[in-house]
Amino acid sequence: MARLADASEISPASVFVTFDSPQARFLIGSRPHIFVPEIGQRDWKGVAAGIVRFRRILEAEDVDGVVSTGAAIALPAFIAARLNGIPTLYVESVSRVYGPSLTGRLLDKTRLAGSRWCQHPGWNHPRWKYKGSVLEAYASQPRPDRAPDRLFVTLGTLRRYPFPALLESVLRTGIANEQTIWQLGCTQPRIPLPGSQYDFISTASFDQFATTSDVVVSHAGVGSVLRLLSLGIYPILITRRKSRGEQIDDHQTQIGELIAANDLGIVREPEDLTQSDFYRAARRCVAPVSKHEDVS
Repeated sequence: MARLADASEISPASVFVTFDSPQARFLIGSRPHIFVPEIGQRDWKGVAAGIVRFRRILEAEDVDGVVSTGAAIALPAFIAARLNGIPTLYVESVSRVYGPSLTGRLLDKTRLAGSRWCQHPGWNHPRWKYKGSVLEAYASQPRPDRAPDRLFVTLGTLRRYPFPALLESVLRTGIANEQTIWQLGCTQPRIPLPGSQYDFISTASFDQFATTSDVVVSHAGVGSVLRLLSLGIYPILITRRKSRGEQIDDHQTQIGELIAANDLGIVREPEDLTQSDFYRAARRCVAPVSKHEDVS
């Protein structure tokens, strides 16, 4: 949402409402904001409490409309907006390549979202309008040859879904060494890892580790992917799978397909990662492409 706002004519006085996290604080910066208690995936009690909270926020703020990219926070926000007679716009996540998420389907079915935008032109959903993608702001290009000596491996900020398969896939290649930095989240390694280990890190540390590394290996979470692209990183992405208990569904495979198709990174299943992937990633970078989209 922050990146869409930056590329649009949304008023700088707009209020961001989200969960408190280092990433949220970094992206919001000095913009007006309100932090609310986190609503988990399919947390219906949290949604009910959120409706009351959002009605109070909307009654206290002078707003022209409510815009959201999901996920669980969108439902109570849009119900509150409907009750307060405020127009709504839902922009589906770029990770949903073939159709809307559960939140998107609910908002569509109930007509709580007055306008519905998607970020992929191939959707066969007449009520959803294609308005471009945040990924269209980037393109990859070669950079001077370098060896993948320094690695940054990041598993994101998920607190419920460990991802040991990613760690073990990196170790199997033999590329990791004492210079490797591992950001593990809630994952507990099953075997020793060389280098430095952290559970959760600040956005400033994330940026420092990413930009001073030769190669970044990440899960294919939207937040992590967009941050890496904005830093000029051509990442290696390992997709989480529901069947392995690594995520609630397989949406990471969708954004992975999109990243690969647009040559914005290398996307692999854990068992398919090879040394040559690291050498290729070390020799490419990502640069911004100028684009402006009016969402007023």
